[in-house]
Amino acid sequence: MLRNATHLAVILLLFSIVLTGCGGPGPEEAAQNALEATISGDFDTASKFFCNTMREDMPPQELIDEISKELKQYEFDFSGLKYEVVEQTDEAATIRVHGTIAAKGPDEEKNDDMDETIEMINEDGHWKVCE
Repeated sequence: MLRNATHLAVILLLFSIVLTGCGGPGPEEAAQNALEATISGDFDTASKFFCNTMREDMPPQELIDEISKELKQYEFDFSGLKYEVVEQTDEAATIRVHGTIAAKGPDEEKNDDMDETIEMINEDGHWKVCE
């Protein structure tokens, strides 16, 4: 169940998170902030990180609420993740996120490996996930 919820959150992240940047965090730090908010089920915070295109294509609020409810049952430890800038220009960046996420929930403890790339754009002076 956790693995499915985590994968749904990652899909939601890759589908719709915006990362703040220029004048704020760089693409690497912005990716970290967005990913952690998403996987933790804090979609109110995460939604602040969606690029305009992703915001327009958001899944229904009912689905977001369902995923959030599931994820908020867990305590996550993101200290096993590393964020690396693979490519970066003034307009775009690719961030590789790899390592392990530890989760402790009501009925289980689990470690999930992650190796993903997050595509970002510089939109209105801010780094945002936009895939």
